[in-house]
Amino acid sequence: MVLDHEIGRRDFVRLITLGTTGAALSPSTLIAQQSTIQTPPIQTIVVPLGKWVDENHGFITIAQAGRYRADVVTGEELTGIKDYFETTQWVRDKIGAYVCFNGSLFRNKDAASGLEIHNGKEKMPYVQGVGDGVLFTDKNGQIHIIPIDILVRDFKIRDGKYRVNDALQLNLLHYNGQRLYAENENDKKIPRNLIGLTKDGNLVDVIFKNTNFTLGDRYMRQQHRCVIVGALDGDTSASAFDVKRQSSYIEGRDAPEIKVPNFIALYRR
Repeated sequence: MVLDHEIGRRDFVRLITLGTTGAALSPSTLIAQQSTIQTPPIQTIVVPLGKWVDENHGFITIAQAGRYRADVVTGEELTGIKDYFETTQWVRDKIGAYVCFNGSLFRNKDAASGLEIHNGKEKMPYVQGVGDGVLFTDKNGQIHIIPIDILVRDFKIRDGKYRVNDALQLNLLHYNGQRLYAENENDKKIPRNLIGLTKDGNLVDVIFKNTNFTLGDRYMRQQHRCVIVGALDGDTSASAFDVKRQSSYIEGRDAPEIKVPNFIALYRR
């Protein structure tokens, strides 16, 4: 695999993940396996401790276009309590999704921040400077990620071309060949939740426990062939939990995941 010359090969060649059978897979083998007809509609893969560089570990979710249904949910709609925060584990168990991971931005740990649309109705307005992209589900439950100015330019577009059902404002890192951040502008390595789409519309979400935007963005594009990459809320809110009770959180190793206001849930069709 040809890597960008700016990134040393050690940042990727030590990536070993475990498949559903427990066999060790190299990145190229993993990608090949994902494209086969035997691949389940939604995969969750735990990257064991120490299998990424810097003793990193993580959690990968891969969902095939047309074979999953996504829903954006909030703690408030699940409990009826305004601005209710919860963990991804609690939410996944509550709603019975195949996998659940944290949604996007919030302010001061007391309320969501930025655009939120649920069932076609705007619950919170667009906030300039919070994030330059928007993740939304269409009427079929498929996830799309676009620059937010496209969405806010004409509100009629929500019912027309894009048929927006649910939406969250997020940071957009890469969009169809254009990098939307300055290289190394955020070199601090912390837990991150990066979400991307391939040219075929497959969804990839990766919880990194120790990376920055530069390395994370390149990993998403080079290892998973994402043409669009966005960043959901990171640090201790970056978390995922699946139906097999696999978690991105390792007790005793990671700081306990904090509760957040919104979540992205994936269901198999």
